[in-house]
Amino acid sequence: MDTLANRITFVRIFFIPVFIALLVSNIAYKHWLAAFIFAVIAISDGLDGYYARSLKQVTDFGKILDPLADKLVIAAALVTLVQIAGLPIWAAIIIISREVLISLFRLIASKKDILIAASPLGKAKTGFQITAVFFWIFNIQKSIQVIDFFAWFFIYVAVLLSIISAIDYFTKFKSVWTLR
Repeated sequence: MDTLANRITFVRIFFIPVFIALLVSNIAYKHWLAAFIFAVIAISDGLDGYYARSLKQVTDFGKILDPLADKLVIAAALVTLVQIAGLPIWAAIIIISREVLISLFRLIASKKDILIAASPLGKAKTGFQITAVFFWIFNIQKSIQVIDFFAWFFIYVAVLLSIISAIDYFTKFKSVWTLR
C-alpha cells in the first residue's frame, strides 16, 4: 500500500482543493497558477502509473485509488468551471455521469473476475477532458476569442467521446450484465 505510485496519487488528491481554491480566488494570475497546478495533477497521473508498473508496485489499493483520483479531479474541475466560467452544466453532467457509470460497471465486472482495462477511446476521452479543462480555465474571462472557440471545441469532443466510450465499454463487455 505504501508505494511511490500510491504516494504520488495521494499528492494528486491533496492538490485538488488547492486547484479549486486558486480558481475561485481573486489573486493575480490565478488562471496561470490554477493551470500550473492542474498540469502537475495531470502529469502526476501518468507518473504514478509509470512508477507502479516499472517498479512492479501495482497494488489493489492503487488500482482503486488512481482512477478515483482521476474522477475526483475532473469532477471538481468541471463543477467549479460550471460555476465560474460558464461551462455548460449539461456537459459536466454527461461527463461526470459517464465516469460514475463506468466506475460502477468496472466494479460489477471485477466481482465477476472480469478486468476492464482502459480503452483507446477512454484514454482519448481523458486527454480531451484534460485539454478542455485547461481551455476553460483561461476562458473564465472570455476575453480571447480563440480560447473561447477551443474551450467549446474540446468540451464538445470530450462529451462526445464520453458517450461513445461508454457505449463501447457496455457493448464489448455485455457479459458483465449476465446473471452468471
